[in-house]
Amino acid sequence: MSRGVCTPRDRRKCRAESGKFLEWACTKCEKIRAENLHPYTVKMIRLMRLKQAGYPLRANDLSMEEWLDLQEVMQWQEMLANSTSRSV
Repeated sequence: MSRGVCTPRDRRKCRAESGKFLEWACTKCEKIRAENLHPYTVKMIRLMRLKQAGYPLRANDLSMEEWLDLQEVMQWQEMLANSTSRSV
């Protein structure tokens, strides 16, 4: 699900509306369109892409909070990729 993008209330509403298709519905959500993302989320996505491309991020390059957020973004991206590949 869109951790960091949706509020707990949003997640409950989507869970009730989408049922077992929640992961698929999440990938189609308007909130994850680039123009709707918070600048910090865009920063985390860019850092994720740099890391995936092999950029040498060192321990002190990010704060502890940023490292944890980066991991969440990476898990979120993996979930989106998995649910998209299952729907094709």
